[in-house]
Amino acid sequence: MAAKLNLKINQGETYRHKLYLSDPSDVPINLTGYTARMHIRENIKSEVVLLELTTENGGIILSDLLGGELSLYISSTGTSAITWAQGVYDLEVIAPGIDGDVTRLIEGNVAVSKEVTR
Repeated sequence: MAAKLNLKINQGETYRHKLYLSDPSDVPINLTGYTARMHIRENIKSEVVLLELTTENGGIILSDLLGGELSLYISSTGTSAITWAQGVYDLEVIAPGIDGDVTRLIEGNVAVSKEVTR
């Protein structure tokens, strides 16, 4: 079962959020060879992806493979371009190998605090 975590993005600000992934015994998950992906949508049923973060596009950085650390990243230019106010997301990791097992780690709501100083 995915953990619940609500996120807040400040429009116009560089967004960084570190996550430390561990198993039920609090042992860090070894992320060697993994990839990760995250979609933000208006609601669960929406076909439109408001924002996509992946290891391939630099939006998710696997920063400490043995320590289970990953970081979400959106540049200030990227957050400035956000036109929506809220959404839902989930974050999945894909195991290395032919089967590439997918695990949904976290999910929740996303709120955007609109920028005044532009």
